[in-house]
Amino acid sequence: MELLDLRFYNVRATNGKIKIGKGPNQFSGDSDPLVLVNNQSMNVNVLSTISTSDVKLIQVINRGSEAALYGGLKAANGVILITLK
Repeated sequence: MELLDLRFYNVRATNGKIKIGKGPNQFSGDSDPLVLVNNQSMNVNVLSTISTSDVKLIQVINRGSEAALYGGLKAANGVILITLK
């Protein structure tokens, strides 16, 4: 999670929570982004179990129209795409 916070200016990871974007980006009371690891939807907590040496690529999408391509309302809080080696 710290890797996301350090590498992406629009991602804040604090206290086990991840927020994408500047302002509050909550939909239906949930503020977690959609996390896709090798195109599989995962809980945001899985990020703490992935070793940085296993990561090939990380992409963060916070634009609504682009994020909607990955899950409509599920992606309302942004999308984190992770490709493993």
